[in-house]
Amino acid sequence: MFKKFLVSAIACAAATAAIASTPDLPSCDSWQPAASCNFSAASRPSSSAINVVVIHKVEGSAAGAASWFQNCAAGASAHYAFNNSTGYCYQCVYEKDLAWHAGWWNTNVNGVGIEHGGYTASNDVATVCYDESALETKSCIIYYTVAYDRSHVIGHYQVPGCSSGNGGGTGCHTDPGAYWNWTYYMSKCNPNTSQATNHVVDNSSAGFAASAGWATASSAADKYGADYRYKSTAAISDPATWTANVPAGNYDINAWWTAGANRSATAPYILPNNATVSVNQQTGGGAWHTLGTIGLAAGNNVTKLSCWTTTGFVVVADAINFYGPK
Repeated sequence: MFKKFLVSAIACAAATAAIASTPDLPSCDSWQPAASCNFSAASRPSSSAINVVVIHKVEGSAAGAASWFQNCAAGASAHYAFNNSTGYCYQCVYEKDLAWHAGWWNTNVNGVGIEHGGYTASNDVATVCYDESALETKSCIIYYTVAYDRSHVIGHYQVPGCSSGNGGGTGCHTDPGAYWNWTYYMSKCNPNTSQATNHVVDNSSAGFAASAGWATASSAADKYGADYRYKSTAAISDPATWTANVPAGNYDINAWWTAGANRSATAPYILPNNATVSVNQQTGGGAWHTLGTIGLAAGNNVTKLSCWTTTGFVVVADAINFYGPK
């Protein structure tokens, strides 16, 4: 069963069948399934209610956690893992199934477990990660009627089972730690408010398209997600495109690229209103940069990156975030 999170109406509905390669949450970037030895198959919510969301920190990277869940030696899993810097989402266990994340069986039976990259002792979670993670928690609040309060959206440290009586499951975990911004996170999970949302389209997302002339690379450390596309500049357009289906409103159009000396200093992005914005991709890699704030009509909206600019360089097509409506 898939959960469809409708950002415009802040509503969720079940689809009729599961598709093995598609996350439950449409905004999640990738399906990276945990090994079957690390979770219990179920048919929730009919088999057992989902009434709690548990927030975790990995003590490492989200990508590393998703990979570790594919190893039977882990003996653990979570439904989701979010990169703490970029908000990139991995789904590892379907919500209908029981992830082994809490260290307390009843919480596994009734809970959705969300891991976040980073460390409990560090203030290392970016706003975009809170925002992307909160989309999942908010959808659980709406779709499964999880109570919107701190007794049902909890940290791992609140799970019973620690022998000292302080919580944290049988392992006495303390995550997500003192730096986790519960006030901000809960504000983003509020089911009674409509608020701006990140609509991220990565180069690996269904909304991305590019010709075979755009090569794929993954070596740059400042990439968004697993890889990125690039093309040599030339006197042809051949654009890479990012398409997001969004409700009407004003949006910040943000771009993410990997920086390097061989990148174009005049990479031409074409916004959905056909305005062209030139950016310097030789600097500023590994972060979101606002290309413009524009009004979008409801439905599909397209941002493009052309390669038609000064020759002798490459342009990098990585990710676009349509942030809104505002």
